[in-house]
Amino acid sequence: MGIKYYFTSGRVALFYGLKCLNLKTKDIILLPEIICKEALIPFERLDIKYKFYNLKKNLTPDWHNIETLNTTKVRGIMMVHYFGFPNDINKFDLFRKKQNKFLIEDYCHGLDGKYQNFILGNIGDISVTSPRKIIKMPSGGILKLNNRNLKITKELSKLKTKKINFNQIIIFLFKNNLMIIKIKRFLKNFLKIKLYSKKKALLFENKIIDGFSLNILKKKNYSHIERIRKYKWICEILVKNNFAPIFEIKKNIVPWQVPFYLDKQNFNKKNLSKIMLKYNFNIIKWPSAFSKIKKTTKNKLKYKPIYCVIID
Repeated sequence: MGIKYYFTSGRVALFYGLKCLNLKTKDIILLPEIICKEALIPFERLDIKYKFYNLKKNLTPDWHNIETLNTTKVRGIMMVHYFGFPNDINKFDLFRKKQNKFLIEDYCHGLDGKYQNFILGNIGDISVTSPRKIIKMPSGGILKLNNRNLKITKELSKLKTKKINFNQIIIFLFKNNLMIIKIKRFLKNFLKIKLYSKKKALLFENKIIDGFSLNILKKKNYSHIERIRKYKWICEILVKNNFAPIFEIKKNIVPWQVPFYLDKQNFNKKNLSKIMLKYNFNIIKWPSAFSKIKKTTKNKLKYKPIYCVIID
């Protein structure tokens, strides 16, 4: 079912997937108002117009708002499975069929998840996953074309996996050293030091997955049971300290991180710091940038950033 193509990241996979939709100049894609800035890069590089639709507190779409945005110029809609949890799949699927739109599935926050009769990452006309968020590997993004009517571009038909680069393996092992990871996170989250440039993030060269990463991906040597166990344990600690996780863990779901909102009225910074120190939690904000979204939508939800406890 569907054709898979392997890339360095989910962002690059999305870039080449969008090309297969053969969109015209005036066509518009509807995107959720809460989305990471990296997901917007392919749209901007390809000059694809987009509008943001509103979300509810549980990160499912406001379908009434989508109805007001839906015009003949709208050719597709993006469905994001936030943090690996299935979104409003049945309604997205119904919208695609009734309105004759493309469904772009973003499953970059999870891997191998299932919900009802659906396999996550196999639902959209194009589906994108980013396994390197779940499995430790130097690179890894997957594009899956599930719509047989889509035209495969010449670029996709010529793709070949790169040979194993031993220098890359050494760099990967160094970067995944636990102490190095902690230092990077500290610099990024607390000292606000940028660890990459915007120009570098825009590059799509060296786009094909390397052989080393592909071998790791095919073995899928990771424990989804262990991730679920950690998710439950973290949720229990958050609830005991009056922080409410957004999602409850479900069967056959492989979560990326544990997301929760901070209630400003009851927020106690010292309490949060104690939890981080006691349980060695690394807590980050997600997404990292709202500047473009703030100008486009009036929904107040965007001003309430999501905090995440990293599972790894």
